[in-house]
Amino acid sequence: MARKPGVTIIGVNSEQSKQRQRFTIAHEFGHYLLHEGLGAHVDREYRINFRDATSSQASSVLEIEANFFAANLLMPEDFLEADDAELAIDDDVQVAKLASRYGVSRHAMSLRLGKLYGQSRPF
Repeated sequence: MARKPGVTIIGVNSEQSKQRQRFTIAHEFGHYLLHEGLGAHVDREYRINFRDATSSQASSVLEIEANFFAANLLMPEDFLEADDAELAIDDDVQVAKLASRYGVSRHAMSLRLGKLYGQSRPF
């Protein structure tokens, strides 16, 4: 994501799956709404948040917040409950169906279901 006063640009890798692109856009939108570009690279008058090894591991609070925002935007808990998603938690076929319905990867859906319906609910 690149920012300058009055302009924000979110870039995605066109070689990634549409599901990955959607999650990336939602994740970067989370940064846009939640963060002022802290820890961003400054290039001229632009602020740029780069995806790196830290963002992949979600070990930074900013990345965890952006991932949480994206998950809630793309896979709202109320919608998942209406779809009886809890029943899919141990069923790979149902996880795949839900992932397709919500336009996310199976991995993203599995993580979301685990956070919502797993043993411990950190959020």
